[in-house]
Parts: sequence; structure tokens; C-alpha cells
Amino acid sequence: MENQDKSAQKTSPREEGTAANQLAQSIGDFFTGIAQTFDYLAHWAVGKEEQRNGHGTASGMLAVMVSVIIGIVVGTIHGGWWLPQILIGIITFIGCLLLFRIMTSKAVGSLILQDLAFLFSLPTKILVWSAGADYKTLRWLETNRAKNKEDHSKRIPEIIKYEGLGMSMFVPATLGFLSFGYLVSSVFGVSGKSILLMGIVWATIIFIIDRTLVIGMKRGVNGKYSAKTMMMRFLLAMCIGVVITVPIELKVFEQEIAEHQNWERTEYFKTLDESLETDLAKVDTKIEAERSRVDELYDAYQVEVNTSIGGRKPGHGPEAKIKLANWQAAKTEFETRHLPEFKREKGELELSYANQKNNFTQNQSKGIGSQLEALHAAGQRHSSILAAHIVLFLFFLFLELIPVLVKWFMPPGPYEFHLQSLEAAEKAQSEDIMLQQQYENDLHNAERAAKREKWEDEKESVKDQYWRKERRNALLKEVKELQDRVSGLSSTKTDKAIKASLDKQIQSRLDELGSL
Repeated sequence: MENQDKSAQKTSPREEGTAANQLAQSIGDFFTGIAQTFDYLAHWAVGKEEQRNGHGTASGMLAVMVSVIIGIVVGTIHGGWWLPQILIGIITFIGCLLLFRIMTSKAVGSLILQDLAFLFSLPTKILVWSAGADYKTLRWLETNRAKNKEDHSKRIPEIIKYEGLGMSMFVPATLGFLSFGYLVSSVFGVSGKSILLMGIVWATIIFIIDRTLVIGMKRGVNGKYSAKTMMMRFLLAMCIGVVITVPIELKVFEQEIAEHQNWERTEYFKTLDESLETDLAKVDTKIEAERSRVDELYDAYQVEVNTSIGGRKPGHGPEAKIKLANWQAAKTEFETRHLPEFKREKGELELSYANQKNNFTQNQSKGIGSQLEALHAAGQRHSSILAAHIVLFLFFLFLELIPVLVKWFMPPGPYEFHLQSLEAAEKAQSEDIMLQQQYENDLHNAERAAKREKWEDEKESVKDQYWRKERRNALLKEVKELQDRVSGLSSTKTDKAIKASLDKQIQSRLDELGSL
């Protein structure tokens, strides 16, 4: 058995795909699982789950749609909180499907036993699927080991291992649901069913990403994971963990954040009150200065009326009337212009400081950034809050890393060896296919080369025949011209010499024609 394990570990697995391809594959598996579940329910509702052909039956699909509609209607009619509505809708949906199944079945007792067995095995199937494993393959491996009577005392069953891994997949998704629900309710003010819907969507996204990370973790030829691959997956999981952890931390330290914000608000308001008192005192100083100026004019008038100045007798003389008019004008100006201006200035100051207080309070109560700053500042003021903050952050970060850690520390078993052997067989098969395709391509190329060579030979032969024909015609033309010249010569000695030369040329042309 050890030799088989070693040989299985030495098989070269296929190279991992890119992260984008793995994410797309995981999303595709998720929606494929939903479609398969719907198809199974369509057959199950009419008692034909053993005859599944991937397309469902018309009556089964009708039963599922009717059950869904009845479940939605009953859940909506029931008032109250959203959780009881969802539970009542699900129970109604299951009850309608069971009623359809009983109505369309003949052996009700056997179907109920089958359904109970299916319901008991359904959580295990869901957990195994969440871990990225195949339930039927795991059961087949366990059945074969039981038939071979192998010792199970020193080995954890494969199904239990992948059940545990599947359970760990729901931990980050649950934390994501809770943290995102608190985030949208506290920051965006969303409430009711919208929180449930948005939380489910966010938890599904976290679940898909974590499942993609776990599925993509494969051991190398040495039975260990690649350090580079694990580092990238840990970094991605930590990023997700930070996103999930922050809203939960804010909820846990909600009281400490509120206390620090109250203290911060009190200190800020105290500073504003001191500044307001200073500014109001400046305005009061201006008021007192103006009032003192009016009082000085009144005192000058009283002195002029009641005492002798410069030989003038006391009383309302011309000088006293002038001082009286000056005092009355200054008093009127103070009461009608300066005093209202000063009061308006004091009111503007009070309103400005009140607006600053309101803005500070609103900015404190809203926004995740202000809450994080308050938590950080509270940690700096109190070391116990800082220590609790760090411990809690690391704890929730560890919870987010649980799926990757569980897969990392999970010892290799028959299922992984089986997958490696399948991958090795698929790789060998793909290599054989590639070799066959290469052979066919080479054979095709050779045939094309032979045809091309034959075509070139035929082309050269045609060209040679054409050239011979053209040459023959040219020689015949030359022979005829030479013969015409010979026939035109006389019997003189000179013409005889020329005739002999022309006869030789004619003979050479005839010899060449004979060779062609």
C-alpha cells in the first residue's frame, strides 16, 4: 500500500489554472449545483428520481413551480418578523412537494424510507460539495476499502475529513453575513428584508471565493503544497478576513467607541464653549465701550446744566442744548444701530458654534471611518482596549483562514491519491492524443509534400514538352529559311561554297530535330 501511495504522490498533477479560471469554475459549479438540485426535485416530486435524464419531467417541474408559488404566498401572508416568514415558506414548499410525491406514488412506504435516507445523507452531501469533493467517489472508496477488509483504526474516514472541511467553509460565510448586515444597517441605515438579502449575497460571494481557494490547493509531486501558491492564498484570505472582521469589531466595541466619542465630544464642546465665551466677551466689550461713550456725553450735559463753567450760569443754555442734542443723538444711534448689530453678532456667533457642535456630533455618529478612529484613539488611551482589539482581530482573522488552514493541515488520503491517479491518467491520455494528432499532422504533411513533389515533376515535364515543341517549331522554321536561301543560289563557285555552308547548317538543325 505504501508503494501505491508513493507512486500516486509521484504522479505529476496537471498545472493549476489561473485564479480567474478557478473562480469562474467555482461560480459555474455553484449554479450547476442549483440547476441539478432543481432537476432532482422535479423528478423527486413525481417519484422518478431513478430515471433522471437531466431535463426533468413536465409534471415534476410543474409540481416544483406550484410548490414554490404556494410557499411564497403562505410565507408572505404570515405577518411579523422576516425569519418566521422564511421558515414557514420553506416548510410549506417541502410539504407541497411531499404531497405531490405521495399523490403520484404507488409504494408510499418505500418512498418515505428512501426520502428519509436521502434527507439524512443530504447534509453530508452538502458539506462534501462545499469542500470541493465528490460524494459518490468518497463512498466508492470507502466501500472498496471495506470490501478489502483494510484496517480503519489508524485512519480517519475520508467522508469525515471532507465533512469537517465543508463545515469550516461556512464559518467565514456566516461571519460575512453578520458583519455585512451590521455594516449596512449602521452605516447606510438599511433595515428589514434588505439586510437579509444583501447579507446572503455577500455571504455567497465569500463562500464562492473560499471554495475556489480550497479547490485550487493541490499537492505537488513531493506531497507538499507550493509555498508561492499558499502565500498567495493566505494573502487573499487575509484580505477577506480584514473586510469581514472590521464591522464585527465595531459591533463588539460599540460601547467603548460610544464612551470615547462622548468623551471626545465633551472635550470638543468645552473648547467651543470657551471660544464662544471669549468671542461674546469681545462683543460685550464693544457694547460697554459704546455705552460708556453715551454715558460720557450725558455726564457732560449734566455738568453743563448743574454747574457754572467759564462764568456761565447753571441751566439750559445754548451750550447745554448742544450737549443735550449730542447725547440724544449718540443714545439714539446706540439703541437703534450699534446695540442691534452687537446682538445680531452675538446671535451669529452662538448659531455658528451650535452648528459646529451639530456637525461634529453627526460626523461622529455616521461613517465607519470615524468609528475606526474612535476605536484607535480609545486603544491609545486604554491599553486594555488595545490588547482586546488586537486579540479579537487576530481571532476573527483566524476564523477566516480556517478553510485554508484545515485543507493545509489535512493529511493526504485515498481520495487525493485517487484524484492524482486520475489526473495522471488524463495527462497520459492527453499526451497520447497529442502524439496521435502530431502523427496525423506529420502524415498529412508528408502526403502533401509527396503530392507537391509529384506536381513539381509534372510541371517540369510539361514545361520540358512545351520547350521541345517550341524548339522544334523554331528549328523547322530555320530549316525552311535555309532551304529557301539554298534554292535561290546559282551554280557559281562562290554560291557553291555558300550552299555547302548552308547545307551543313541545315543538317545540324535536322540532327537537333532528330534528338528532340
